[in-house]
Amino acid sequence: MGDIRMLIIEDSEDDTLLLLRELKRRGIVPEYLRVDTPDSFQASLAGDRWDVIIADYNLPKFNALDALRWTHEKGIDLPFIIVSGAIGEETAVSAMKAGAHDYIKKGDFGRLIPAIEREMREVRVRREKRNAEHAQKQGERLLRAVIDATPALITVKDREGRIILSNRYAAEWFHLTPEQMLGKTDGELLQSARESAGGLEWLFSDDMEVIRTQSSRFIPDYKYNHPDGSSRHLAVTKVPLELNGRKDYVLTVSIDITDQIQAEEDRERMQMQLLQAQKMDAIGVLTGGVAHDFNNLLTAIHGCTDMALLRVEKDDPIYHDLREVQIASEKAADLTHQLLLFSRKNPILFAPLDLNKVIGDLLKMLHRLIGEDIQILTRLNQTLWPVRADRGTLEQVIMNLAVNARDAMPKGGTLRLSTQNVVVNEAVAGDNPKARPGSFVCFQITDTGAGIEPDVLPHIFEPFFSTKGPGRGTGLGLSVAYGIVLQHEGWIEVESARGSGSTFTVYLPAMEEAVEIVEEEEIRMELYRGSGERILLVEDEEGLRRFMDRALTKYGYQVVETSNVREALDVYHRESGAFDLVLTDVVLPGESGLEFVERLQRLKRDIRVLLTSGYTDQKSQWLVIQEKGYPFLQKPFTLAGLLRMVHDMLHT
Repeated sequence: MGDIRMLIIEDSEDDTLLLLRELKRRGIVPEYLRVDTPDSFQASLAGDRWDVIIADYNLPKFNALDALRWTHEKGIDLPFIIVSGAIGEETAVSAMKAGAHDYIKKGDFGRLIPAIEREMREVRVRREKRNAEHAQKQGERLLRAVIDATPALITVKDREGRIILSNRYAAEWFHLTPEQMLGKTDGELLQSARESAGGLEWLFSDDMEVIRTQSSRFIPDYKYNHPDGSSRHLAVTKVPLELNGRKDYVLTVSIDITDQIQAEEDRERMQMQLLQAQKMDAIGVLTGGVAHDFNNLLTAIHGCTDMALLRVEKDDPIYHDLREVQIASEKAADLTHQLLLFSRKNPILFAPLDLNKVIGDLLKMLHRLIGEDIQILTRLNQTLWPVRADRGTLEQVIMNLAVNARDAMPKGGTLRLSTQNVVVNEAVAGDNPKARPGSFVCFQITDTGAGIEPDVLPHIFEPFFSTKGPGRGTGLGLSVAYGIVLQHEGWIEVESARGSGSTFTVYLPAMEEAVEIVEEEEIRMELYRGSGERILLVEDEEGLRRFMDRALTKYGYQVVETSNVREALDVYHRESGAFDLVLTDVVLPGESGLEFVERLQRLKRDIRVLLTSGYTDQKSQWLVIQEKGYPFLQKPFTLAGLLRMVHDMLHT
């Protein structure tokens, strides 16, 4: 038995020595302690010191049953063997029923050693069993804690589809406790998506298939109508499970991926909006470039036609042909003007404006333009914040949106115009790539027309895109409005539903401080003749250069024409700078007209210069022109416009 620790309850020291000699004779020398009072016995039970208790039945102050009771009260499980010669069989049976493990008469030590060995083995077995049970319970508690802490819906269902285990997350998902989940089926917990052909029966049959095949199944995105009314997406994994030797169970782990699905949809929507914005920017660059080239051509066409008309009598048939050319060039100039507005390359003059007044001044024209079969209603905020805007282009936005609304109501309807002050927060701004937080003046125009088809909506701001058919507009109305609003650092939002009309909402930045709005006086342009003033002309477009040379010469100016900065510098130095005005295009081959002007100013600070260009993109350095206050003539210009600008430059 090896080393053994023995607690001996005995009042006779001789009997104790007799017991020890017998053990020694059998090869056992135990570590022992003899006690004979209740206090010493109970004190000896402290700690895990003993392997076996050997007790006499009767002692002066207590007996073996008392010791046995105290041992059990302390929860101590030790072999408890009574060795006594003074009790009868009936007493011995009572002791065994009370929890003693064996009874041996004194002197019958032949049974003592086997009894000790047997009971020590039984104690080890009991301890191992208790330890295993404790470990199992600890493992179950740990597993339960892990399952409850897992952010997934975890359930185990039996062959009837009833839940026999649920974690806390799954229960809370259904606003229940884990105990309330027990015994319920999917049909009692869920409302399946209405469009799902199999309904809830599909869920149960799927569980049965997992049990039948003993194979796992993964459903990457299953849509549920949650009992609270929300639509949820779950990624579901079903695994066959064996319990108590039966393979009739299904472990289901479902992860709520609704937020991920929503985030992905938001990301895709933002990506589409970004791609649309990038496409519109690219189209703007293209249209701006086309308009720039057309402006040079149109300026020459219109100007030469103006000069030809001056030499032809009105009753001459050629006069009417020239007028048609002039009218056509004016329409073409208007077309390029709209292209420039869309591409945000057109120079505009910003000033404080009351949007309500702009709308009020346009109402009479809108009534004539829209027609009598369409009712116009207004709801204007009387405390509207001012905006910093270009009145002419802002009027064009309103007119274009109104015409678009009219065309959507061929059988008549109602057009509503409204204004309001709006503070845009981060959440609202996140829905539109052009939007940003801040204070804005909001203008809405709503029609009661047929609405815009979903597949058409992404294209409505593209230039030349139209659903009106041949001969009904240029397809530039909305694209021009789009370009103007972006040039004002605002944006447009559209809401439309088939058969329910459309609402266009324009956001314009509000001015931070209230200002007094002063209307500009209309300036009447007149034709002025020169008095021999010398002009250095720099223009790389040959046809346009010839027109400007002839026009200015005809009206009393001396013109020296050049096609680039290098030629112009040579002429300037050769003529010792004897020019009253330098008229130069901004975009030239080699050095720009702006660089040429800066060179001349270093030679002669007070030299008069007039810049001209087809549009004002980054290449034309429009911001620099504005910052330095250089006079600027926008192409395409008329003969009258050219002469008036030159005259004003030389006489101010």
